[in-house]
Amino acid sequence: MKPERLTRRKLGEGARAASEASAYDVYSRSYDALYRKEQEAKLKAALSAGWSTGDRLVDFGCGTALLTNSLAGGCDMAVGLDVSEGMLGRAKRRTRVELVLADAAFVPFRNSAFTAGCCFTSFHNFRMKKKAIDGMVASVHEGGSMLFSLLARGRASKDEWRVTSERRLEVRVKVQVGNDLLVITRRL
Repeated sequence: MKPERLTRRKLGEGARAASEASAYDVYSRSYDALYRKEQEAKLKAALSAGWSTGDRLVDFGCGTALLTNSLAGGCDMAVGLDVSEGMLGRAKRRTRVELVLADAAFVPFRNSAFTAGCCFTSFHNFRMKKKAIDGMVASVHEGGSMLFSLLARGRASKDEWRVTSERRLEVRVKVQVGNDLLVITRRL
């Protein structure tokens, strides 16, 4: 699927949200070069641990869609969502991913639209984590899989608790990969 446009959705409120998005616009220029190997190692570990994209995947906080693009080949539809126009501008060069400019706290998808969702190393940046989890979980149909790649230091224990205590998710596997914890879940 070749994206012809960038779909724009609500990005949140206030100067802080705009400032964070602008910082990632600048950061987008070097993201792939800096983090390619680390992100690919997380993806390989997730797939080895049994995480599956199903046929309709959404990547929350997709950045440059480095991983989304890798996963898109096995899907009928792959969508990447991010708040940064710069990140999505880089992602736009990848041909298999539909891109949506939106805040994960304001998910623009209908309930149960996807068979799987992922959030690779983005969750710690989300401002309204509870609202983001609610939207992400609602976007994946019952029985679908979700993957969260969480930092395993700093705020990680709170982030892990937020994900693992979500009543609509059943934790299947936890895998440590470098400084990240991969939490693979099933949507109840």
